[in-house]
Amino acid sequence: MGLPALGISDGAGSVLLDPDGDHTYTMQDGDIPYIAYYFGYPVERLEIQAYRVTRGGKTKPVNPAVSLIDAADHLGRSAAPEVYGWDGSYPRKGTKPRTVKNGDYLLEMRVLKPLGDPDNPDHWETFTSPRFSIDDPDPRSGATR
Repeated sequence: MGLPALGISDGAGSVLLDPDGDHTYTMQDGDIPYIAYYFGYPVERLEIQAYRVTRGGKTKPVNPAVSLIDAADHLGRSAAPEVYGWDGSYPRKGTKPRTVKNGDYLLEMRVLKPLGDPDNPDHWETFTSPRFSIDDPDPRSGATR
C-alpha cells in the first residue's frame, strides 16, 4: 500500500498520499500534515515526534523538553489504513500547548513491536516523513484551529 506515508486532505474528508512531501500546509480548514499508516500486527507503543528543519538542513525537536507531540500504548492491528493528523501544536510542561511557526518540518513515527523491549533499538520501527512546509496565513490562530 506504500504506507506509512505523508498525506494531505483532499478537502472532502479523505487523505491523499504525498510520499514526496511537496505540499505546503496552510494549517487552515483541514490543510494539515497527515501520516497515513497501517498496523499489520498490534503494537506496544506508538510515538510521534515533530522536528523543525533549520536553514542548514539540520533537524531539532519542536520542543526538546517534552520531546513527543503524541504517544499511545497497546494499539491493535488496523482493520483499514489509518491517519494521524498534526495541527502544528505541541505540549509543554505545565502550560498550555503551543503552535509551531511557519517553516520546514518533518514528522517521525516510531512503533514498538509486539512484546518488544523499549530499550532495544531493534524492536522499534521508524518512519520519517519527507520534509514539508507550513505557511499559515494566520499563525496567531494557534492550536485552536
